[in-house]
Amino acid sequence: MKKVAIVGYAPSWKDAPYKDKDTEIWIMNDMYDIAPRFDRLFDIHMIEEIMTRKSRGEGNKLHYEMIQKLDKPIYMQKEYPEIPASVRYPLKEITKKYLIQAMGDKIFITCSVAFMIALAIDEEFEEIMFYGVHEAVDSEYKDEMPSVVYWMGVAAGKGIKIFVSEDSPLLKAVYVYGYEEPGYTEFHKMLYGELARVQNIQNTAITNKQKCRDEEMKCVGALAILEHIKKITTA
Repeated sequence: MKKVAIVGYAPSWKDAPYKDKDTEIWIMNDMYDIAPRFDRLFDIHMIEEIMTRKSRGEGNKLHYEMIQKLDKPIYMQKEYPEIPASVRYPLKEITKKYLIQAMGDKIFITCSVAFMIALAIDEEFEEIMFYGVHEAVDSEYKDEMPSVVYWMGVAAGKGIKIFVSEDSPLLKAVYVYGYEEPGYTEFHKMLYGELARVQNIQNTAITNKQKCRDEEMKCVGALAILEHIKKITTA
């Protein structure tokens, strides 16, 4: 079976079948810093944004410099001579094949995951697995999730087997309308857990920011004292 695992940043990225050589691993952006293995990388952002973004890996290096060293296909808006592994994402071809009248003049692809699903469908993968893909927070839920779910539906409609990690809210119904009453469900437990996880990340970032600010102010004070001592002791 021709299988692909699409891997995002949520915690279950660790559970992807990295050791299964019969499964392609597709990652996005700077996940090369954490994924044990990958076969394709997707970074569909404008090159200006790519050139200024920092990689999250050791040394906080420029993402642009890091991807110049990779030897696996990197799907981008076009091929770039300075990025030897860059591959043009076939957006025109995908649009021509999958655009429907209801979409108007733009293909309904609003995030990296949707780009990845569309290509997996076009390449006739028989199973698409999702690890670390939640699309549950802020703009992800509002702007990205509908597109992801649409392309998952297209895949399922073509007979492609879909697997979603248990911790992901994607395709998880809160209740069956008309047959069940809304209530506190496993979905809500998952949702509140995700909210707590993201809030914890934010709180840690705020704490670290304050620590850095405190250290900066200490240095400012120390430098002022040292400059004063230098001034009064210099003949």
